[in-house]
Amino acid sequence: MSRSFNTIKTINGKKPKTKRAERYLLKREPKVVENVKAGMFVKGPKTSDIINKVLHNLYMLKKPDAVMLQKHNQKRPFEDPTEINFLSDKNDCSLFAYGTHSKKRPHNLILGRCFDHQILDMIELGVTNFKSIEQFPVNKNASAIGSKPCFVFRGTDFEYREDYRKFSNIILDFFSGTRTDQINLEGLDHVIICTSLDGTIYFRHYAIVLKRAQGSTLPRVELEEMGPSIDLVIKRTKFASKEMMKASMKTPREIKPRKVKNVTTTGFAKLGTVHKEKQDLNTMQTRKVKALKRKRGEEKSDGGESLESFAATGEARAAKQKEHGEKQTARTPTKKAKVNN
Repeated sequence: MSRSFNTIKTINGKKPKTKRAERYLLKREPKVVENVKAGMFVKGPKTSDIINKVLHNLYMLKKPDAVMLQKHNQKRPFEDPTEINFLSDKNDCSLFAYGTHSKKRPHNLILGRCFDHQILDMIELGVTNFKSIEQFPVNKNASAIGSKPCFVFRGTDFEYREDYRKFSNIILDFFSGTRTDQINLEGLDHVIICTSLDGTIYFRHYAIVLKRAQGSTLPRVELEEMGPSIDLVIKRTKFASKEMMKASMKTPREIKPRKVKNVTTTGFAKLGTVHKEKQDLNTMQTRKVKALKRKRGEEKSDGGESLESFAATGEARAAKQKEHGEKQTARTPTKKAKVNN
């Protein structure tokens, strides 16, 4: 629903002066379903040729939801996060990759996430070995721009170590792309595999190639490395507090499924509870049977006839039958006498 320019005072604490500024700020307002997480690639005060190529290759994987900044920034995220916070707000990016190079920390790469344009968590990695996309003979157009990759994390460290788990979460946020309910299998054309072994993370990117299989209608799946190929070592980490992480993972009320009364869901089916009033069997409509029909003169009662009333009616019936039998015996001689005459 569009809002009038005259009625708007501030958006996110900022007052728009033109219609164009109003539309720009409205797009950046918090939404129930957020946009795709964009990433920015930032260069530090000094970078090496390897770090420049690493940032460029990661930028190629992240496109089109990525911003490549060419200017060198003097402030480092671990020492002073204000520069990253400012750039995150300016470029509307919630992910960042920061590359630096020095004698103390050669070929340094920092991957991190932001929440409300403030650094949420980040992890510092050292690049020990690197091969760019250009060094692989696979077709550069093997994967379409913006397609969703598959992810494989191999190694027990991704299950039991906190820093490795954070690394896998950041990688998933970086390259997962648009969230969808349905996926076209033909669009799954590349896979990112991260393997942890002896304190090193081997980041590999493969193209999924479907080839003909002899004697089968199903294709044979093969992986061809297409780059980049990066060997990483974890150096420093900075994680968010529990309160900040809880706020970043809060789900809006509009998205939460509404609870249905008296219905519970299990892993197999839905179970419902039905509440009914107490039934009165005397007033309940049932099938009419002649044998159960009451005769005239019989008294009705809620719980049926008592034993005394039942005995009284039985005696009355027996007396009636006896009287009827005496009448028949009294009439029989007179009829015979008429016949003899």
